[in-house]
Amino acid sequence: MKKKPTGWLKLYRYAALEYKKRMTDQEYRLFDVYVCRARWDKRDSERYSIVEDVSTRDIKIDHLPLWSVGKISEVRTSLIRNGFLTKLPKNRIRVENFWMYQATSRQAEQGFRCLEQGVQPTEQNIRQNEQNDKTELQDNIENLVDTFRVLPL
Repeated sequence: MKKKPTGWLKLYRYAALEYKKRMTDQEYRLFDVYVCRARWDKRDSERYSIVEDVSTRDIKIDHLPLWSVGKISEVRTSLIRNGFLTKLPKNRIRVENFWMYQATSRQAEQGFRCLEQGVQPTEQNIRQNEQNDKTELQDNIENLVDTFRVLPL
């Protein structure tokens, strides 16, 4: 097994709580292992959100010692089938929508609203929505200032 990555990963638990609503307890526990093992440096775009060289045996030994290898494999298959993970070549797994774990709670909330509507959210379209919200808010402030001739705080 390769050396575990060092450094800090900022995870917002809001995303974890929203995902937990959509998963069984077993799925959430295994998913959380994959999230914590995923590459989190966005500068390394080819490997961002990917878990490399982690077998079911490694997960059993390091994270879930009371689970059997078969149970880990079965739950992982369920996560793949439900779209939370994607199996890649060369024994790699991608954590889907991993960016939401590093997003602010507002960005993550917008991302989950997109998921509920059946739209695949991306970090770019969520940020664009935020920019549109700011522009609309600024327009509303300008209209209020013009209407009531009051200076904003």
